[in-house]
Amino acid sequence: MSTDDIIINEVLCNISYRIEVIDEQAITQICTTCFSEKGIENAKTVIYENLGTRITTRKGDSRSLKNVQDIIKMLKETDPDRLPIFVARDLHKIPPVTFDHLHVTKILKELTSLRTEVTQMKMNMIAKS
Repeated sequence: MSTDDIIINEVLCNISYRIEVIDEQAITQICTTCFSEKGIENAKTVIYENLGTRITTRKGDSRSLKNVQDIIKMLKETDPDRLPIFVARDLHKIPPVTFDHLHVTKILKELTSLRTEVTQMKMNMIAKS
């Protein structure tokens, strides 16, 4: 991947990094409270133009909310190999994730899966000995 595939945008960096960790509702809430409406619109324009997709303009009171949902949808539906790398220039602009934003059930599911994998690895190591 070349350096042309790197895009500096705090909103896109935040969403793309957190999309695997927290649910869409939490991402949307964090973004709409921590980033400006203009910043969210700019991020949406950047990703749509970069992927060569026709952008849909949102209007109304929940414009920022819908724009964040559009960005999330675009990130999830696009082949990861086609996506650029999103980075943040100013890390202090990336909002923290608190326990209020984490989905405990998802974390427990991942922990259970990890335990199963570790147990399987132990069994394989014992079988090879």
